[in-house]
Amino acid sequence: MSSRYIHSETPVNSSLSFLIFHLHVGTRVALLVLSPILAVFFGLYYILRPEFFHALFISLLQTHTVGLFSAFFTLGAARMASQRVCRGIDGWIRHFPVNGKTIRRSSLLSIVLAQTPLLFVLFFLAVCVAKEAGFSFWIYTAGIPFLAWASASAVFPGIEGVFWKIATAFSGILAASGNIMLFLPGLVLLAVMEFRSYYPYQLKKKNKGFRQKSPVFFRWSVFWRAVGLRIFLAWLPAVIFIAAGFFFVRNNSPSPDTERRFFSACICLGMAAGLAIGARILALRRPPWPWERSFPVSSSKKIIYDGFLLGICGFPSLLTGTLINFKSVWPVAVVFPFFCLFAAWAVRTGVSRKTGALGPVMHAGLPVSLLMALLPMASMLFILGIPVVLKAAGRAEKQQKVSRWMERHYLAAGDSMSWKK
Repeated sequence: MSSRYIHSETPVNSSLSFLIFHLHVGTRVALLVLSPILAVFFGLYYILRPEFFHALFISLLQTHTVGLFSAFFTLGAARMASQRVCRGIDGWIRHFPVNGKTIRRSSLLSIVLAQTPLLFVLFFLAVCVAKEAGFSFWIYTAGIPFLAWASASAVFPGIEGVFWKIATAFSGILAASGNIMLFLPGLVLLAVMEFRSYYPYQLKKKNKGFRQKSPVFFRWSVFWRAVGLRIFLAWLPAVIFIAAGFFFVRNNSPSPDTERRFFSACICLGMAAGLAIGARILALRRPPWPWERSFPVSSSKKIIYDGFLLGICGFPSLLTGTLINFKSVWPVAVVFPFFCLFAAWAVRTGVSRKTGALGPVMHAGLPVSLLMALLPMASMLFILGIPVVLKAAGRAEKQQKVSRWMERHYLAAGDSMSWKK
């Protein structure tokens, strides 16, 4: 029987079935983000008054920077959608009887469809200022679909270089600039970029292997492969909490002692949030591997390795706090090793908890941050707790079951055993 026949004599159009599958995926993602985006937009639209948005949009259209403004949101929405749509792009999807171009175009169409709520908001703003914008309104609305496609193509996972992705995003910005002299070159550039695009990973890269064989380098390689640029998400709380503390102190002018205590709490919160996010990412994308117990590495060393790697997620909070208020950092620096090992323990016990690895670290970080503000000398007690948490994490490492079942199919991170990179 031909491969185009599946359990029947009815021919199956593989490309059409694959396209319908991706349209369903894009529709589900669009419905998932439809309510939050529309609620936030219309809430801000009436809180900040429609006149503000109309004046802002008209000024953007007149200066032809509306494409850059719109691309800031479409690229973010496309990036979020691509994490769901393109999951397994180099795994089980390649076993379908469709070529690489069909897979790429269907995935891009699904990402564009997922941006529909955001495109509706941009179209709504353009309609509201249609009379004042004049001819630019029609050029901008015509360029919105091309901007969405360019954003989807720019974030699509592939082996194209950074220049290719930047040029694709720039073509969408030109197409949605509201100027006919920029609209046409944007379409030409987008067409050229799409003509030169190809299916990701079609050209196999040579596996150079590890340059070293040390356990530290091996664990760092696995950690970076799992976390990658997501580490910036763990560094973000340090900026948020310390910036909030900085502006609070600047606008209220407290006493030096109160300022020091307040900054200690902010730094500890940023450190705990960074470690919690790092532990969550590590638990999802590089969960504990029970078979690793057969390696000639003790459980304590594994915990210390993970604690050191997770410390990279919380260290920016200490560094930023040192630059702003040096005296407020030392209590958090004393607590920092304990929390790194505690995050490594949470990675190993988060499977059986609804809040995952993020919950325990944040639950411990909130009261400890208050303690650092009220009693900074209490941080010395956490030095005595380092052997305790190290022993608890080692016990959790030894209790990992080889035959355990993890329903990773329904997690946002997907099945980590099918990753390509």
